[in-house]
Amino acid sequence: MRVLLGFRVIVIEDAAALQQFIADLRGSSQLVVRIRSLNAGTSTAVFKVDGSDAAIEAAYKDCSLPQAREPRRTS
Repeated sequence: MRVLLGFRVIVIEDAAALQQFIADLRGSSQLVVRIRSLNAGTSTAVFKVDGSDAAIEAAYKDCSLPQAREPRRTS
């Protein structure tokens, strides 16, 4: 994960991590972003994401990225 553009954009570069993020976001009502910094301590922001399923479907509609999968169970 990288933080870009004046600390306003977060990019998830790993495909598996992105798929896990999308799977966790589906059906959620809020997104909690917590950033730990050696210099500034911990910052936390909470975003309402009701309707995330429709937004995810719209984002993937014209995209060649693979659809997010449910996480694999190991037990």
